[in-house]
Amino acid sequence: MLNLMQMDDFLVIDLETTGLGSDAEICEIAIINKAGDTLLHALVNPTHGIPTEASSIHGITPDRVKNASPFHLLWPSISWMLETSHVIAYNAEFEERILRQCAGEQRHSVDLVANWHCAMKAYAKHYGDWNPRFKSYKWKSLDVACKEFGIQLDNAHSALDDARATLAVVKALAALEDEPF
Repeated sequence: MLNLMQMDDFLVIDLETTGLGSDAEICEIAIINKAGDTLLHALVNPTHGIPTEASSIHGITPDRVKNASPFHLLWPSISWMLETSHVIAYNAEFEERILRQCAGEQRHSVDLVANWHCAMKAYAKHYGDWNPRFKSYKWKSLDVACKEFGIQLDNAHSALDDARATLAVVKALAALEDEPF
């Protein structure tokens, strides 16, 4: 097992998207380091717009992103940061898929060499709600994890606030377990 807290550094990423499917795009991204320093925080102007259903969750409207950078202008910085890092996300499989999806749509290289770690799965294991049907622990929301650890999450579904909350959950898990990942 890997103890990320003993490493010199790792990154935490969070994305807000236009949906969940194969056509979803990023409309906000945040990347912070182990110390909680913001390395990247940006609204992203998606090429296909933001459906009302997505806006109702994260509050990002087409008006808010109309002057934001498109993904292809941010991708060089994103891929450079994620190139060789350990990256933590709450629902890492989704975050990595959306990044690859957006990069592929823009015909960018999607060779993300990052080592991805899922804070959601680590928390699910800690929470211990076993699902025998799926032979895994039931996933819990970031909000549930924050409430258990007394972490204030004022602006849920803001990429930067969710990244900071994920980091706080990871630190809380590490304080309880030697190797949460």
